[in-house]
Amino acid sequence: MTKLEKQIAVLNLRASSESGGGPENIIFKFAESINTDRFWFGICYLRKKDVSIFNIAKLYEERGYHFYELAGGVIDFRLFKSLVRLIRTHKIDIVHAHDPKTYVYAYLLGFVFPDVKLVATLHGWVHRRARSSFYSTISNFVLKKFNAVIAVSRDLEKRAARAGISNIHMVHNAIDTDKWKPDAMSDKNGSTTFIIAYIGRLSKEKGPIDFVKAAKGIIERDQGCRFIVAGDGPLLESTKQYVQSLEILQYFDFKGNIPQKNMPAIYGEINVVLSSSHTEGMPVALLEALATGVPVVATEVGGVGELIRHGYNGLLTEKKDIESLISNVLLLKNTPELAQTLKRNGRDAVTKKFSYSHWTQKMESLYVSLSLEGRQ
Repeated sequence: MTKLEKQIAVLNLRASSESGGGPENIIFKFAESINTDRFWFGICYLRKKDVSIFNIAKLYEERGYHFYELAGGVIDFRLFKSLVRLIRTHKIDIVHAHDPKTYVYAYLLGFVFPDVKLVATLHGWVHRRARSSFYSTISNFVLKKFNAVIAVSRDLEKRAARAGISNIHMVHNAIDTDKWKPDAMSDKNGSTTFIIAYIGRLSKEKGPIDFVKAAKGIIERDQGCRFIVAGDGPLLESTKQYVQSLEILQYFDFKGNIPQKNMPAIYGEINVVLSSSHTEGMPVALLEALATGVPVVATEVGGVGELIRHGYNGLLTEKKDIESLISNVLLLKNTPELAQTLKRNGRDAVTKKFSYSHWTQKMESLYVSLSLEGRQ
């Protein structure tokens, strides 16, 4: 279905991620909540030819959203031509890119469609591998040409400004606090097992190996703890192998990628979310944990310090400080009154500052203001 003439047509671009992640949740929720009388909202995934994004595609197609997937290489002319056709067919007004690869494609599309507004969201500032480093280096140049660049944390806003990027809009990530709430949790009363969870993509910048190192230290001091790993990614198998090499596999439950609709039940099982990231934007998993009343122990990287105040609504450590991760988790286990305080304050902080209704209003207002700008 093409757009109605009165609608502002927005096409979101995202490079494929087999397991999904925080950006996927944000884009999907926006598709679910955006004012469809005012906006036509499309989502296009660029995937490698040998990569399946079946789970992501199914999620959108089940809801009847405007979803497209295009397969191709690094800079693929056929893929680019398909994007051009897509924009012409739906008379796209705004292209919104969500990662370094799609920043580059959006920039190139700007030469074909000079009246189309370009928006980018900085979900993180990450160099995962050589190819991503290439895209990230190029993106520092192309983002200077965008009409609007959204930073999801003050840290990313500062990094973007230092890179010479202008037109920056600071819009924190957000969640639906009506969905993510303590009464969505299952009852943990009566359980003698203390469950600590890693939630998110298993990739280098998320520090899964540090999580395992912390788990080893926790087990050595308290064998009443168990560990859940909810997520997928390039380091999944190596993380499993490392757990096995430490002879602690019996304490772990690797759950793989879990659909969003099942995540409230997962939060209902756990006592602490332990985030060992080396870099972050504004992690959606931590927002969800706090909103559902799960205490958080996290490394203070990226936007985490904007979300969590140490001792008030969570406990913070420095990056790679394994000993502090261990001691903070055990402090929560052994101090129930502290855990209760963090639960209460965590929910309150998310509700006041990271509610999705405020986020949606900001994004819709940005789209409208861009659509009203004169041709450049």
